[in-house]
Amino acid sequence: MRAQLTRRWECHVMTVSLVAVCLEIAPPIFALPTVSPAAAEVPTLTCGAHETDSVTLRWAAVPGATLYEVVVGAPGTSIEHSPYASVTATPAQASGLVVADLLDGHLYAFKLRAHVGFGGDQMVLGWGNYSNAVTCSTLSADPRAPRRLRRATDALAHDAFDLTWDPPASGAAAEATGGYSVKVREVTKAAVTDWRVVSTHKFASQDRVSRVTGLMPGRTYEAIVVAEYAKIKAHASTAAVFRTANDSTIWINPHRVSENLLTTVDFLANHNSGTLQGDVGFMTFAGNSSHFFNLFGSPLTSFCVEMAKVDLSGLNRTSSNPPSIPTDNQFADYISCNGNRDDPPNGWGNYTCVCDNTIDRVIAHQPAAFIEKLCGDGPIMPEKLCTCGAESLAASARYTGFMATSLPWIHMHRGPSGSPIPDPPATITPFGGWYSHPSGTKCADTTGQVGDGGCTWRRDPRARMVYGAGLVAAGWVIPQNATTADILGNVKAATKAFNAIPMTPRCCGC
Repeated sequence: MRAQLTRRWECHVMTVSLVAVCLEIAPPIFALPTVSPAAAEVPTLTCGAHETDSVTLRWAAVPGATLYEVVVGAPGTSIEHSPYASVTATPAQASGLVVADLLDGHLYAFKLRAHVGFGGDQMVLGWGNYSNAVTCSTLSADPRAPRRLRRATDALAHDAFDLTWDPPASGAAAEATGGYSVKVREVTKAAVTDWRVVSTHKFASQDRVSRVTGLMPGRTYEAIVVAEYAKIKAHASTAAVFRTANDSTIWINPHRVSENLLTTVDFLANHNSGTLQGDVGFMTFAGNSSHFFNLFGSPLTSFCVEMAKVDLSGLNRTSSNPPSIPTDNQFADYISCNGNRDDPPNGWGNYTCVCDNTIDRVIAHQPAAFIEKLCGDGPIMPEKLCTCGAESLAASARYTGFMATSLPWIHMHRGPSGSPIPDPPATITPFGGWYSHPSGTKCADTTGQVGDGGCTWRRDPRARMVYGAGLVAAGWVIPQNATTADILGNVKAATKAFNAIPMTPRCCGC
């Protein structure tokens, strides 16, 4: 059992309302590792070419660096403590990393740090210090060109996508004549096909949605929308790149709040994450006095993960959803990760996953008899281990795992840690879920493709983060005794906070 920890309090003043929010903060549950990596040089970052939606960054290579991370934030702030986004890059990209998804006519600040390999594949440790911030601007958009060409929905289809855009900044003058035409072309490594017009629209129409059909699975396409004028030349939007779904992979959107009071992204290998609903449920019930994370210091990160499409319907499972929630057979059994955090220095770079433990099974509303069969009877304890079958564990070590979560959330109705294992409530409502990500089959960072060398999942190098100040400003509540209404409200707040990031909305795999 862990020793009782002395807590402290932090107060944060909200920028918009100037209201101070004071919260009880738990101390770290670990000591800093006694083994430290060789000091990495602090890189020097410079701005290169800039477009309306992107900036190119360059830096001199750091000796021994295996990976780099760029954080994007607001100028004049300590952006490493509250960035909008994180982008990982390989040493080969030091000569020019394009940071995309930016808004036109905006100033952004960037910092860079290098990873020197300590901490292994999970990248929890081994990072050097951040560089000095550089401020770069995107170009202002052509006032007569359509703006913010993007997907109209997050749905990722094999043969089509829907596009939408904002009208030219010149407004009524642009709408007086002409119309819009949407053009698309395929982009491959070998060639770029000719533009083809897929739809036309009147300026005055509010219907600025174009359905692009006749596409091929797993292909990359470039799109523009052109504003046609009667007396002046046409003005095209900035080109945007979109992808269709691949027949052999699927995309998911995991969220993860950094545990162990880490202040930056802690990535996914041998870690658990969740859908937005699943992670917000955990965060709401953990509150801010949890020793796992500090709401004002640990980011809630939105990742995109591409995983192999598999059919595991024949798997002899030793994890289970409640009978009312069907099993999703494209996932393996969920396994409980994030272990060894109390064993520095070895545990730091060597996080482990084990058979889905008792408390996670209770949170999943699994029947008491099922839990007791695999985990033994007795009280609920967070680290009480269970026994999974060899076939189940082998699948979970190879493929992404999933566990459905439900409302009402567990701590309201099934007792705190140390209680007897009860049956789930009579009525439950599916509400997202949790993922497990096995490190042994993760594809190489930034460059790996699913299937390379038998890897089964890869993390998109781009991620977005929100912190406590942004969450509270968006309506997040920190209750003493959380309710279902608190969780639902916090999901809305988290969605609002992510949408407030001044970058182009994007969907996973698009």
